[in-house]
Amino acid sequence: MVKLSLAQFETFGDVAAEDDAVLDYFVSTNAVQRIENREAFLVLGRKGTGKTAIVRYLTEGKVRTLSKALNLRGYRWLS
Repeated sequence: MVKLSLAQFETFGDVAAEDDAVLDYFVSTNAVQRIENREAFLVLGRKGTGKTAIVRYLTEGKVRTLSKALNLRGYRWLS
């Protein structure tokens, strides 16, 4: 096991996962396993909790067949 000091890190990544190489250091968790096992289908959380990282893992990583990312930026919220 390699021990690293915080002083050895040049950066902790970009401010937003959309701009970061999250797949290079993504760690699968129980939440991801529940999605992969189809025990969960919705991911909710505050900013910075890893929602985008999970979406990118499922849509750009090795398991691409499980998910499709949705973008609601163009959605008309008001009638």
